[in-house]
Amino acid sequence: MALLSLWLGCGDEAQPITSDEGQPPALGLEGAWTTRGVDATFGEVEVEMSLMADGRLSMVLLLANGGRRSFPGTWEVDGEDLVLRGTYFEP
Repeated sequence: MALLSLWLGCGDEAQPITSDEGQPPALGLEGAWTTRGVDATFGEVEVEMSLMADGRLSMVLLLANGGRRSFPGTWEVDGEDLVLRGTYFEP
């Protein structure tokens, strides 16, 4: 399981995101997020994460050699943390 701290706002106005237990938050987090990095197994990758309003997560690794790896999962906000679960995050 991966935990990411998540705050909205800047400086003194930053507020933690919270949600009711068991309910995916409607906080504007839904949508596609991309980043680049180095994966221990696949090497250099571009990561596309799609967070859906119903709590589903679609994570796609775009590999340097042109290949793709897809990993389904779920997401939720737990207090101040964005919690991502799924096959990619399992040992």
